Amino acid sequence: MLLSVAVLNPLLGFERIFGSFPRAKRARPIAANDWLHALLKESVLQIWKARKAAVREELASAERAAKASQDKLDRLDEAFLFDRSIEVETYDRHAEKASLEPA
Repeated sequence: MLLSVAVLNPLLGFERIFGSFPRAKRARPIAANDWLHALLKESVLQIWKARKAAVREELASAERAAKASQDKLDRLDEAFLFDRSIEVETYDRHAEKASLEPA
């Protein structure tokens, strides 16, 4: 509870919340801004890593869909050109249908 109050009310001093720490004469004092900066940096880094993983998955999914579509067109071409197992009208209809499908 005390931590959330410190985040919501920046007027509360770091030392008031956490107490004072013994310091060396020339040591830089620990400030609330440093702590908040580190917290923000870690949060942004976690979000960036999660988004990067999501984009990789989306890309892989799109590549799989494009490959499946291309494989379908290749099978259609093979059936028409090499096997002669389908008619021209059937080939045209399936080729048009395959080209209109979203990848």
